Amino acid sequence: LKADVDVPAIPDESTQAKLREEAAKSLTNINADERERRKQIGTYVLAATAVAAIAMLATHASPSTRATIALPLFFGSGFYLSGVFGL
Repeated sequence: LKADVDVPAIPDESTQAKLREEAAKSLTNINADERERRKQIGTYVLAATAVAAIAMLATHASPSTRATIALPLFFGSGFYLSGVFGL
């Protein structure tokens, strides 16, 4: 950062807010079909994880066995949120 800042060239607050909003909207790197697929896969994985968690609790599985649902929980959440936010 060796160049001087041209202060008059800096947009005002409302223009900056509008530019930030447009930039946030354009951060989508997948289309609507792929978003829907990811949301659907995430929903299925999360549902299966919930069923597994309930079964483990009902059968009094050990804590180390119950910890195995962490990975599908994270993947399911990741896919679902990727579908929701498009990132």
